[in-house]
Amino acid sequence: MTNIGTCKRETKNGFEQEIHRYQAQNCQGCPLRSLC
Repeated sequence: MTNIGTCKRETKNGFEQEIHRYQAQNCQGCPLRSLC
């Protein structure tokens, strides 16, 4: 999977989270495809 972006955000409790987003290159035959 390819990283398509990263962002930071602060939770309600004041903690900082770093969120990494990924995108698959080829979904053919992927057993997790129905969960996307």
